[in-house]
Amino acid sequence: MGYKFITLTFSLLLLTYTLAAQETGTLYLKKVNGKIGWFESGDEQKHLKYTGEIADGKPNGTGELSSPSGKYSGEFKNGLMHGQVTHTYENGKKRAGEFRKGKPWNVKSYDKNGNIEYRWVNGIKHKKEEIPPQEWIDAWSSDSYMRKYEREKENTESEPYKFRIHVFSGNTTGAAKTSNSTLSLYWENYGLGFNQMTYKSTSSDDNVYDMQNSSIELSYITDFSYRIIKNMSATLGVGYIFSGSGKITSESPGIEFESESVSGFGIFEILGIKWYDLEFLIGMRHFRLTYSDFTSKVPNVPLIEPFTINGSHFIFGLAYSFQ
Repeated sequence: MGYKFITLTFSLLLLTYTLAAQETGTLYLKKVNGKIGWFESGDEQKHLKYTGEIADGKPNGTGELSSPSGKYSGEFKNGLMHGQVTHTYENGKKRAGEFRKGKPWNVKSYDKNGNIEYRWVNGIKHKKEEIPPQEWIDAWSSDSYMRKYEREKENTESEPYKFRIHVFSGNTTGAAKTSNSTLSLYWENYGLGFNQMTYKSTSSDDNVYDMQNSSIELSYITDFSYRIIKNMSATLGVGYIFSGSGKITSESPGIEFESESVSGFGIFEILGIKWYDLEFLIGMRHFRLTYSDFTSKVPNVPLIEPFTINGSHFIFGLAYSFQ
């Protein structure tokens, strides 16, 4: 008797909580302070209007989402169409069927005369002439097939990476030799890195140039996985040189000029190709540096003019992404 009473009490409390958490009302989907969300006030001419069951401040349950171009009627979950939904356009066209997480899953699209134009089968859109036979659709929609599909989907889909580490370097050979190496840490799309660069060359009059500098770099990653080509990204960055030193040795009369005053910047663009948690990087780096205020330990020797370096070279590297 006591066990039944406890079970009944718990069930009533759970039902009361569910009814309290879910209510009926009106919400508007709009952008505020750069973020899109659901709000209790809005303009029907500018924003999507939802009327129906609400939970946690979002459409949850049965309702209707209307806009100047048409309306969605059916089931919603966590602010998205999820379940059986009918989308009616102002021009008379219609889509009806199962939606999942806001996207058509098993849905038919009709023209003004009620003829099928398109059909989504397990999330894949087919034109009328491409619609698979019904027996195929039934097989794809079976429990065993869907369980296999969901397992494969879980293995291939993951949450966006929050952290990445980029390591890349580049160099040139010949009369003027340059090399640089960079280590960058990214949080979501924004990166902060540290770069070291060296430059060595010998001029036609046998002057030897030996320069090095360090820079702080800021960069931004754009993920193309859902836009152009799967598993690719692009990075654009700029570096500010904050320290360095340079030495110029004149073979005749054998005098060394030194400087610790360097200014300039670097710009780089990188294309990344992802493979699981790793990413292969290739790109270009452009730089312009100026060393000035050279001094010499030899008295009565005039100071030389500022020395400027302009150049570009390929860079290669590897990235690792993690949550």
